[in-house]
This record gives sequence, structure tokens and C-alpha cells, in this order.
Amino acid sequence: MRLLVSLTVLLVLSYVAICAFLWWNQERMLFFPTFAAAAEMDALARQEGFLPWRNTQDGQIGWQSVHNDANADALLICHGNGGFALGQHYALLREGASPHFQIHLLEYPGYGARPGKPSAKSLTAAAVEAIDTLVAENPHRRIWLMGQSLGTGIACAAAAARPDKIAGIVLVTPFDSLAAAARTHYPWLPIDWLLRHRLESGRNLSHYHGPVAFLIAGRDATIPPQHAQRLYEGYAGPKREWFSLSAGHNDLDQILSAWAEIAAWLTAPR
Repeated sequence: MRLLVSLTVLLVLSYVAICAFLWWNQERMLFFPTFAAAAEMDALARQEGFLPWRNTQDGQIGWQSVHNDANADALLICHGNGGFALGQHYALLREGASPHFQIHLLEYPGYGARPGKPSAKSLTAAAVEAIDTLVAENPHRRIWLMGQSLGTGIACAAAAARPDKIAGIVLVTPFDSLAAAARTHYPWLPIDWLLRHRLESGRNLSHYHGPVAFLIAGRDATIPPQHAQRLYEGYAGPKREWFSLSAGHNDLDQILSAWAEIAAWLTAPR
């Protein structure tokens, strides 16, 4: 009997210790920034055809593609939770489909050479600031949002904050909520109590009513397709889904292979 009690106490203490560890260290499990010197980032940007993009206070917030048309539609991209904004294969978006887009890559706080600490709140605030910067630069051009993976939650939160400024959204491998996605991987943990970073994409999209394209990877083991499907089914506005059956979570070349069709649907008159 004593042995059984001792084992039970040990298991409970171990479970509590695991929960405490995850509570204090969840930033390391959610955000995987790559740090780089400003000079290194500038050199990489030039190689990829991007220029530094600054806010109205002359602080760098990301990168913008070289474009001759100042009135071109702006495509603001919120990338996933790893690396930094450059080098994410977004050059695919330039190939033939939509030369009218000027691509803007949001650099998250704490990523690349941008100062700050990554969190759901700081990344969302950075995305809202980026939208406001685009509006200040040219209040007459249309702004489109694209989010990938974790960035889909940021894009949905930013759209909820500025719904009248966004012409349309592309969600690449999205989730219905960050907590629901976490429960898929850790069903034995009290995620709702532990998770300090909240991204409720389904709830946030309810504040937006424009067109949304859902790009779903059939073999996504990071964010299983049912999360994207639930988000798609719950959205009441104009919507369409593109399902890449053989693609994994990071197979952007497959997921974005229909970009010409996606962009045409997204920008079609309604």
C-alpha cells in the first residue's frame, strides 16, 4: 500500500513538474526565431529582390519587394514561427500570377535583426502596425493578407483589428485556434490552463467579412487538416479551399502551385 501511495505521489509531482516546465518555457516551444546582423539581413534581402521596409517613425518592420508601380496592391505576409521573414520561398508568389502585388514581408519582433521579444501579442501588434503603415503610405491601394502556419493566427488577429482595411486573406496551413492545435499534440495536458499565448482564429475571423482562401496540406502532421477544415466551415464570408493531398506542412512549392488561380479568385470583383 505504501508503495502504491508513493508511486501515485511521484506521478502527480512529475505531472505538476511537467506542467510547470511548459508554463515557463512555452515561448521556446512556440517561437523559433533565427537572429542575424542587420548587414547580413540587408545582403540577403538584396539577393531576393527586397528592400528594407520602415514604418512612419523610420523603424524597420520588414521587407518590401522592388516594384515600379506605387499604386500596386500590397500583399502583407505573416510567416511561420521559425527563421525570419526572408528565405521563406515567397518568391513563388512573383512567378507570373500577380505582378500587380507588391510583396511586404513582416519581420516579427525578436526575429532576424528586429529587436523585441516574440509573443502572440507582440506579433499581432507588429502586424497591425504594418497594416497602418501601408495605409499611411498610400490610403488608396488595397491590402491583402497572407498568413502561414503560426502566421495564420497573426493574420486573423490583425484582420479582426483592422477589418475595413483588408481586401482579402490567404491562410496557408491554418488552425482554428492555437489551443486546439496544441491539444492535438498534447492531449494529456491541461492546455487551456497552461497556454499563455492565445490565437483564436475562428473567433477573430468572425469580425471580418471579406474573401478568404484556405490552403490545406493533406499530410500536415504539424497542424492536422481537420483544424483548417473547422476554420473553413465556421467562416461565414466568401471562401474557397485548395487542398494539396500529398503536401506536408512546409511544402510551399506544392501548396502554392495554384497561386495564379488563388490570386485570380481572391481579387475577382464581388
